[in-house]
Amino acid sequence: MSGKKRVPGRRGKKSDKVETRNMLLGRYLIVTDAEETEPNYFIGFRESLSEEERKRISIRVKSSKDTKSLLATAQNFSSKEAQYSSTWIVFDRDEVKNFDEIIIQALNQNINVAWSNPCFEIWFHAYFGRTPLYDNSQQCWKDFYSLLSKKSGKDCGKNQKNIFQRLEQHGDLRKAIATAKKRHLQLKKEGARPSESNSVTNVYELIEDILDAAEMVKAG
Repeated sequence: MSGKKRVPGRRGKKSDKVETRNMLLGRYLIVTDAEETEPNYFIGFRESLSEEERKRISIRVKSSKDTKSLLATAQNFSSKEAQYSSTWIVFDRDEVKNFDEIIIQALNQNINVAWSNPCFEIWFHAYFGRTPLYDNSQQCWKDFYSLLSKKSGKDCGKNQKNIFQRLEQHGDLRKAIATAKKRHLQLKKEGARPSESNSVTNVYELIEDILDAAEMVKAG
């Protein structure tokens, strides 16, 4: 990863100091409007960290009832458990009409956003070095699970509890980060709003942030 290292778990706060060896290096609260796919992925990602990394990087995954209540749910959890230094909402473009507005509102309230357009599976596509163009979420996820079924030799559908493990086995997380970042930055440079950015996700920003914390744990 290029550029100056940031303190993980505290995006955008330049004055923060690195915590001492015996303290948590990251406290993440991830709130999504999905009940299975996204929570399953992030829980799998969390469990893939080493025992020492899990001791020093706190990752809680919560679900909101729907997109409309996503911000309120994130604020509620965050206020009840104020120790979280990095709160994220995770949601898709799908049929959400006020997609851009939700992102702006969240950022104005110091809540980070990991968004995907049209659906979370565009992040999964990136594991195979691809960001095919889609204008609807159904085709996006159908094509991905068809691809994963071919790669794994097993029938794969939505809502798999072991989706992270399947992706790790047949895809590449570092490739996913590089692929998603390239596409996102390209559209961002062109001035496209998230709602206009088809087949784009910035989920890699959340993953990178946690991986930065994991690197600090390894460094001692």
